[in-house]
Amino acid sequence: MELIEKLPVDRIKHLYSMKFNDFKSYAKSSCKNDDERQKQYDMMKSFCQTNIKTRGEVKRIYSYTQVTPLEVGGRLYCGNSLQGIPKKIRGFLLKDIATDLDMKNCHPVILLYLCKINKIHCPELEYYINHRDEILDAGDRDKLKTMYLCAINTEEINKKTKDANFKKFDKECKEIQKKLTSMECYKHIVDTVPSSRNYNWLGSAINRILCVYENRILQEVINFLNRDQIEICALCFDGLLIYGNYYDDSELLANLEIYIESKFEGLNMKFDYKEHTDDIIMDTDEVYNKEWVEIAEGRSYEEVKEKFEDEHCLIVNKSFYLRKFENRCVIMKKEHLKTAYERLKYDELVEKKGETVIETMSFLKRYFEDEDMVVKDETGVYPSGLKCPDNYYNMWRPFDMELVEEYIEDVTAVSFIKKHIKILCGHDEIVADYFEKWIAQMIQYPAIKSVCPIFISREGAGKGTLMQLITKMIGDTKFFQTTQPSRDVWGEFNGLMSDAFLVNLDELSKKETLESEGRIKGLITEPTIKINIKGVTQFPIQSFHRFIITTNSEEPISTSKDDRRKFIVRCSDELIGNKDYFNEFYEKISDINFLKTCYEYFKSIPEMDKFGSIAIPVTEYHNELKEMSENLIERWVKDFTQENYDKTDVELQSKSIYETFMEWIGINGITYSCNAIQFGVRLQRLKIKGIETKHTKTGNKTIFNIKDLLGYFKLGCLLTA
Repeated sequence: MELIEKLPVDRIKHLYSMKFNDFKSYAKSSCKNDDERQKQYDMMKSFCQTNIKTRGEVKRIYSYTQVTPLEVGGRLYCGNSLQGIPKKIRGFLLKDIATDLDMKNCHPVILLYLCKINKIHCPELEYYINHRDEILDAGDRDKLKTMYLCAINTEEINKKTKDANFKKFDKECKEIQKKLTSMECYKHIVDTVPSSRNYNWLGSAINRILCVYENRILQEVINFLNRDQIEICALCFDGLLIYGNYYDDSELLANLEIYIESKFEGLNMKFDYKEHTDDIIMDTDEVYNKEWVEIAEGRSYEEVKEKFEDEHCLIVNKSFYLRKFENRCVIMKKEHLKTAYERLKYDELVEKKGETVIETMSFLKRYFEDEDMVVKDETGVYPSGLKCPDNYYNMWRPFDMELVEEYIEDVTAVSFIKKHIKILCGHDEIVADYFEKWIAQMIQYPAIKSVCPIFISREGAGKGTLMQLITKMIGDTKFFQTTQPSRDVWGEFNGLMSDAFLVNLDELSKKETLESEGRIKGLITEPTIKINIKGVTQFPIQSFHRFIITTNSEEPISTSKDDRRKFIVRCSDELIGNKDYFNEFYEKISDINFLKTCYEYFKSIPEMDKFGSIAIPVTEYHNELKEMSENLIERWVKDFTQENYDKTDVELQSKSIYETFMEWIGINGITYSCNAIQFGVRLQRLKIKGIETKHTKTGNKTIFNIKDLLGYFKLGCLLTA
């Protein structure tokens, strides 16, 4: 939420001149000790510096913390704003300028409302609300008010007081805490309290529930004020500041109460104006006659910080910083940050010998102690179409062509690239159409993983040129090519995978392929991958990676009849040696108009949300590879079935089966070593439908049911009676 604070510069300058000893008296009630007062004093000085520079008008952004994220909706905070300034100082700044509008007895009233709607009996709470002034006036009003609020927000029973009525109230509050925090409807709020917290867990949970409702009511107050065109100055937790003097406007309060009751029936929330204090007295002549030194544009701490945080973010649970670029993220340890930015400075106004001077300071020294720095709990990769949790930093960056807004359509681009894809797909129109849709689905729905195309050709056929086109469309950091995935993809040096999206496994050696095949199969569908970066603890990220294999090897990878992850294409080699063609191609992919036109074509292909339901075309070459990758014993059974297709079934002794298999091995010139026992075990493990073993007196017999086997291998036409 964005609000504009508009404050009188003369009062700001007076505050900035205030010495710490004077400030202490105004901050006494809001701080426990001098250390806290010193921090508040430094914050006030920073607040004043910003306002002096901006001549009293500053835009403030209110947001939820990691403790109460956006989806929960607790209190809204804005660091270094009027919200955090001590009440007496805030009153000095806003007297005759803004009105302080508050909810009366906010948390007790909200708690009673929650008890009512959840049918929780609470006579002590109700009595306190109805007789609050009478109870508080019976003693030290501020102390009693604090004591009753503590009873609501702490789980420990107050054993110090002897007040019998308060003890009953305190006991009832503990019962309410247990009942409300155990309800399913508040689970999403209660879950924000760490389960490991061993102190006042129930008190924290009930407080967060109350703060969520406090904010919901406040949002409705904001809606009401916006409707009546009343300008808001700042938010103050259970109230807010509005520009103008409304202290005599009782009608505004009455109408607001009616409006809020219409939104929260039975709440009965009352509103009030709080008078500003006038403790601080300003010597006007002294302020106006004083010369003020101003910090140059862009040199204040807040401005340097804002620019720094445009590019940097602390990831709390990983203990590192992210540097953000337009198309990638770089992980930096604190030591790296110090080395890179040790010379980054900002200017600050300081008092020396009664004069205000500008002093240049180390930015990082102050920033590392800044409680209001931008932080996220975790990193994640959430492409367009997925919601990133509020406490996660989204490492996803848009494709390069998404950043191109102005271009001139190249009318030759689409036909040119379609022709190239068709050539690579061996002039098979069905295969070419499927691959175009594979690219389109990758661009349109990056959060949905897909199959792994495998392109096989001789060197120079155009596979690499196509990869260059895709790289230029999605961006260099989103494309990662490797010949050693065991090192670069899932190994000890896979840091580039944190930015990569399309991974090209290029010219894998036979050894690398065999060792990697199981990993590759998993990566095509696995939802996460672990990232290893030197000096950084291993961490997982969501994997939306796409994989494509390009190779000159005629037998690059094994496959099987049940393989549903691979899309294997034997490319045409007709472009090999065609220098004119490739020179034209390289010229075209250097033209932003050509690239953007191609990108928009793929982006416009319809119904790519249904791409997963399209059957993968099985090329003739793929079928040949399946046959070559088929288990030898299974291939023998298949041939045996074809030879005996006209029979119902065939019975053979185990020894005869082994001899028949070895004879087949010899006829086909295959080298294969196994004894009769090994053969029998391996045949049994295949679990081929149509093969049964029968124990007889003369030994084990194996029955080959030819009809079932023909069905299993999908051979010929199956005739049924």
